[in-house]
Amino acid sequence: MKDIQDIKIHLITKSVDLTKRIRDWEELCRRVGVDPSLDRAYTAITAYRDAVNEILQEIKASNDQSTKPI
Repeated sequence: MKDIQDIKIHLITKSVDLTKRIRDWEELCRRVGVDPSLDRAYTAITAYRDAVNEILQEIKASNDQSTKPI
């Protein structure tokens, strides 16, 4: 099983990749004059990125709690 650091690195890499894809999509839509938020695929990929980022925040919060003395 992967340790928590490997999982965090994987999620961060995934988030960066998704953000780049979203920016590319937005740029393409801007060039052709289309609102990307009207596209279901765009909405799905942004929701996926938000979920990945939320998981990263949960991991960070749980690590912060476990390192604080009581």
